[in-house]
Amino acid sequence: MKLNVSYLDHSIELVNGFINAIEIENRRYFYRIISDFIKIENGEELEEINCYDSNFEEISLSNKIGVVINYFDLGINDKKVLNDVEKRILLTINQKDQDEIKKNYERLIKLLQKTTEEIDLSIKISKEPSLEKILKMVKIDILEQDELIDNLLTLMDLQKIVYKREIIIFVNLKQYLSKTELIELYKYCIYNDIKIILVDSQCYGTTLEYEKKIIIDTDLEEFMIE
Repeated sequence: MKLNVSYLDHSIELVNGFINAIEIENRRYFYRIISDFIKIENGEELEEINCYDSNFEEISLSNKIGVVINYFDLGINDKKVLNDVEKRILLTINQKDQDEIKKNYERLIKLLQKTTEEIDLSIKISKEPSLEKILKMVKIDILEQDELIDNLLTLMDLQKIVYKREIIIFVNLKQYLSKTELIELYKYCIYNDIKIILVDSQCYGTTLEYEKKIIIDTDLEEFMIE
């Protein structure tokens, strides 16, 4: 997969085994590329950014890019995210498991009915709810960790499995992770075939292991180093 940005001299090759980093010291260019990626994340099609597969066929990136900026609140347990996780779970439950879940629910109803008989009130218990309603009876949360790197790995799984993102953009991530943690992140992405691009607003010098880098200085001079 190749990503072409019209205002960059170099193409971004998204191949397994390497991680792409773009370090942009020119603030106007940095703002422009992040703004464009966010527009694509929100469903827009931009002429300035094109993507091609290995057969040189153009790929639409609309809704296929995820942009991560706020590392203090990754939104892993936001209501929308958990609702989307529930939908994904429902899609993966086979018929045998669905039948087993409903049988167990019926057993629960019988136990509740037995208990409510001792209360002198008219109580109605739904006997045949949908699988969606049964699932909502169970409190589902995504396990969050104390370390940012661990939560980022979880976030990438969510982006890939639940939202089917093709590319995840991390903005200024190098401000928050050590070199050791970055390499751990790179290895995880390469092993799981998750395509990411790091875009930073300053230059961090030589490349890290597994990293290919485009540097754009304040005068818009562009360099590629590996």
